[in-house]
Amino acid sequence: MINGAIGGVRTLICSLALIAIPLYAVALVMRESLGRLADQGSGAETFGTLPMAWFTMFRCTVAGDCTTAEGRPVFLLVSEKYGWAYGLLFCLSTIIMSFGMYNTIAAIFVENTLAAARCNTVLQKRQRLLDRKIFSEKAAELIQFMWGVHKARREDPRENLDAHERVALLKGLEPMEEGELQEAANLQITPSFFDFLLQFREFKVILEELDVSDEDQIDMFDTLDVDGEGTIDIEAMIVGIARLRGEARRADIIGVSLVVRAIQAEVKQLREAVAQSARPRAPARAGEYTYM
Repeated sequence: MINGAIGGVRTLICSLALIAIPLYAVALVMRESLGRLADQGSGAETFGTLPMAWFTMFRCTVAGDCTTAEGRPVFLLVSEKYGWAYGLLFCLSTIIMSFGMYNTIAAIFVENTLAAARCNTVLQKRQRLLDRKIFSEKAAELIQFMWGVHKARREDPRENLDAHERVALLKGLEPMEEGELQEAANLQITPSFFDFLLQFREFKVILEELDVSDEDQIDMFDTLDVDGEGTIDIEAMIVGIARLRGEARRADIIGVSLVVRAIQAEVKQLREAVAQSARPRAPARAGEYTYM
């Protein structure tokens, strides 16, 4: 929030300069053309000096107060007295400022403010990903939750529960005892048990706090079941979650590419070894061949 506000202030300062420069150019034209006629009145007195001319243009195009000291419209008086070219210049200036400058400034202001706030969010997420203490605490909370649900399912093995039954199950969860730690470490998670866990909002919240996105949660079991045996132990799940945290990084893609390249090299060596072993040896006797 603070970074977003600071980014917005910087954009606002630049916007003031962006508004002041074209107003200065128009004010300079009005001062050179009408300033020497200030004593004749009819609105020309508001352009007697360059600062006064700039302030008049600012009032007319930005503030919306385009009147003389008597409350009469400046550019209407000027156009009637000195020609409608000044009225056309005022119309063009207003159109450029209203539809050009203001919309551009508003878009840049919003974009820079959101970019500054987004940068702060990314920084906080990076710090959270690098904090091992937070990960350890949330991983322990996840293990305790899964173990509690596993014990509760021993009494009620149904796969689907309604909202009231899930609430009742959560209220009956007991803290993990010290003697159950080893048993919990040997817990095997099956696809049905994982789908049962996904029914609980609390389980999804813990995964979100571990920076596992909603999209990754849906297919997380298939992602972590690397050997295809249909079960995942606790250690494999925690290690897999550590890999799933955050957005996909360039290092992940390069790592996969290097592993695939190493596998290709090993397959090539294996194919050459098989081809070498399949070559026939010189015949031991006439009409006989032996193979390796």
